[in-house]
Amino acid sequence: MNGAWVHLGSVHLPIALAVISVLLVLFALVTKSPARLKFALEMIVIGAVLSWGAFLSGEKAEHVVEDFRGNVSERLSQEDVDLKHFIHEHEEWAEKAHYCFQAAGVIALLGWIFCRSADKFRMPLAIVALLFAGGTAGLMGWTGHMGGQIRHIEVRQAAASNPTAPAPPPPSGESEGEGDEDN
Repeated sequence: MNGAWVHLGSVHLPIALAVISVLLVLFALVTKSPARLKFALEMIVIGAVLSWGAFLSGEKAEHVVEDFRGNVSERLSQEDVDLKHFIHEHEEWAEKAHYCFQAAGVIALLGWIFCRSADKFRMPLAIVALLFAGGTAGLMGWTGHMGGQIRHIEVRQAAASNPTAPAPPPPSGESEGEGDEDN
């Protein structure tokens, strides 16, 4: 078992819990159920705790990928420059998503403590939880997408056909079209 295996095994549940938490908070809002709101807050807290596994294993996974590719930082082929770019982008978004999830987790935990014995539905708490859970779900989803681009060429090609997707920088010292042997 290596760092990449641990990372891949630990990322999916926090992403799923982020999305499910949004749905649970929405359901609690629609039904105005204090019990459902408490459950949704618990899921946010659990997701925030579980996201630590993905966050802490990311650096080791990066080293496994770099070693597998023959140390990305020393190779200059276009594919390796792209890979280095995707790893960096994924890492940047992962940091934002992780800290957003931690903020959502703290708010959810405080909200859960605040309303754990109350039978009254707390609308402001539900709205704040929804905003943080929604932001977290969006960031976690985008981070997962960026992570998928590291190893899945089909995700890169789909992103390249989307004009709003961030494009990898051209390799330094090469002009566009250079190195294209297909032309």
